[in-house]
Amino acid sequence: MQMDNDIAGSTVFVVDDNPSNLWVSTNYLVEFSFTAVPLRSGEELLELVKKRVPDIILLDILMPGGIDGYETCRRLKKLDKIKNIPVIFMSALTESVNKVRGFEAGAVDYVTKPIDADELLSRLKAHLTIKKLREKLEEANCLLEEKITLRTKELSDANRILKRLWEAVQKTGEAIIILDQMANITFVNPAFQLMTGYSVEEAVGRNIRILKSGRHSKAFYAELWDTLNAGKVWKGRFINKKKDGTLYHEESSISPFTDKSGTVVNYLAVKRDITRELKLEEQLNQSQKMDALGQMAGGVAHDFNNLLQIILGYTEMSLAHLPDDDAGTVRMKEIHCAAEQAVTLVRQLLTFSKRQQIEPQPLDLNETINNQIKLVGRLIGENIEVNVICPKETKRVFADPTQVEQILTNLCLNARDAMPQGGSLIIETRNTVMDESTIGVHTRVAPGEYVMLTVSDTGTGMPKEILEHIFEPFFSTKAEGKGSGLGLATVYGIVEKHKGMILVYSELSMGTTFKIYLPVCKAKTTPKPVVTEEHIDGGDETLLLAEDNAQVRKLAQRVLTKAGYNVLTAADGDEAVELFEKKHADVHLTIIDVVMPGKSGRVVYDRFKQLKPDVPVLFCSGYSFNSLETKFLPDREFEFISKPYKADVLLKKVRAILDDCKQEMEDTPADSPDDLRS
Repeated sequence: MQMDNDIAGSTVFVVDDNPSNLWVSTNYLVEFSFTAVPLRSGEELLELVKKRVPDIILLDILMPGGIDGYETCRRLKKLDKIKNIPVIFMSALTESVNKVRGFEAGAVDYVTKPIDADELLSRLKAHLTIKKLREKLEEANCLLEEKITLRTKELSDANRILKRLWEAVQKTGEAIIILDQMANITFVNPAFQLMTGYSVEEAVGRNIRILKSGRHSKAFYAELWDTLNAGKVWKGRFINKKKDGTLYHEESSISPFTDKSGTVVNYLAVKRDITRELKLEEQLNQSQKMDALGQMAGGVAHDFNNLLQIILGYTEMSLAHLPDDDAGTVRMKEIHCAAEQAVTLVRQLLTFSKRQQIEPQPLDLNETINNQIKLVGRLIGENIEVNVICPKETKRVFADPTQVEQILTNLCLNARDAMPQGGSLIIETRNTVMDESTIGVHTRVAPGEYVMLTVSDTGTGMPKEILEHIFEPFFSTKAEGKGSGLGLATVYGIVEKHKGMILVYSELSMGTTFKIYLPVCKAKTTPKPVVTEEHIDGGDETLLLAEDNAQVRKLAQRVLTKAGYNVLTAADGDEAVELFEKKHADVHLTIIDVVMPGKSGRVVYDRFKQLKPDVPVLFCSGYSFNSLETKFLPDREFEFISKPYKADVLLKKVRAILDDCKQEMEDTPADSPDDLRS
């Protein structure tokens, strides 16, 4: 804290019977250019002030062994040359009665221990300033009484004081307004213009009603005026209107000023714009709500995956046995197609809940946009003009290409639906830097370089009450059957998964703009391995299948048995462990559901490894891999398959694991006789 020149060097007597407190206070004051004099008792202070007059006194209250601070202060105020010296009490006593006793004894302030250094310095500065100003006023009054000719100097001193007060009012960040009895504006400071848009000239003389937004009831204003007319201070919040019509939120304190007869003559209002604070609070609440919805969506997706596993599995098995020209084949294919669509919906739910695994890589966002717009262009329609603005200097992002394409598709289709009569769709990229002020409450987003993807339309727009819900799963303003309500929820989940941020701006009849921020990529490109088709073989090995869902368990058993495997089944973790303890010597591979009643998949895995360390394990779950790996899966490497899985995917996975185990055994050299003897 910077000390004013007329305060620096001021003499402060510090009285405290505690040596440690006295040393800390004294040294801190010296650091800020005060002349600090340490004293251990009230008696010592009373003796010293006879010889030396300080500028201010810091006085402890409780000082065992002598007179306390209250009595010391009372005696000081009886000394002519000391009585006007400000005394500030320092004490750990926080009760109001102690503060009242202090003020009654003559103190000007009361600081509670442990003392905040900045607060102490601020109070010292304030009281020293008041003391200096009071001394100047007293000097001016004396000069006025002695010589009329010195009136010019008195006015000069007064003007200097008024200038300081004026500067303080002009520079403060809060809007200060003075009203007359009829609530007409008589004074505003510059902060008022910044807050409302009205200049001083436009505001003075007009009624404060120019700020009314129409958002408050008559009862609200009646309570306000009842409080002020009773001579009390009113504190509360307004939704007011700026000069340009923009609504804003303000926190206000209004105080009535009365004359000697008690009649209110003026009102002083101090106002602070809290619109941004409330917006940040709203963002935080929205983020917490979306997290809760994401957890719920992930749980629903898990249950649906189990059901879809059964539907897909049995339709595939039925189709394998039905002739192509059979009427039942057509019906089975329709069921299978509907189940596949349901799988897509479940994946969207998992994406929203941030549980769908992503494969991020260095990505040229401009190239992705140009390629994707060709594909979705036919869906958008010829009555919508598409403008793509992608500067060459746009940096690469670290993102999953498939999911970025999903973002573009969903936003473009959403824009199309908002422009049934046609319009303009603008897709733009731009490099940007995010700092703490732009991030707000999005704590998952780190400050740094980002690419901003903007998708804007000239459609119907949305009111605030709709905007608050657009990212919620299954929320839709479209007619029934026209959408799943997962489009924007999926976009939200993808952006969150990529540690990015999405913002939306919209007003009725003004169109909608989505802004998506994706982190700039700093990694080098790694080529993806080429995947080749494999022939799926069965086998005659023994497998242990632990699955708590009876229908899924029965389906998997049929698929594996049909492929030639000998399958042992368990309905929960406890049964799986009991069965493995009896049959582990014969088991070649275990298939374990991650989440089961009784012992969980991880507990079962640990027990299997104790009994047979080299037994391979294949985990499966309706939950996605990312949502499980930190809670339910082992730290070591393992194989994993997500439900719902197709029969060929399961068989391929099982065969690959068994073949890898066989190859590993063949590659391991046999022990020599010498090794056995040792």
